[in-house]
Amino acid sequence: MLFVIGILVGISLATFLLTGIVYLRVPIEKRIRQTERNIAKNAPRQKGFIVEAEDEAAQARNSIIEKNKEQGKDTPLTALYENT
Repeated sequence: MLFVIGILVGISLATFLLTGIVYLRVPIEKRIRQTERNIAKNAPRQKGFIVEAEDEAAQARNSIIEKNKEQGKDTPLTALYENT
């Protein structure tokens, strides 16, 4: 008897929850959209960009590439990264 009552209470609870969710779906979605808009509106805005200075390795690679361009040669990758 308790088993049957438990099943009936479970089914009625699930039906109640499902009905409540379906009934309140539109207001909940409206509230979520409003919150998303507020977050997007109040988010920090990007005001520019940061330019990082080249490190010594990048400067050395660029000088090797420029030297080889002046000589009309291709620069192999092994020549750029052999000292790292």
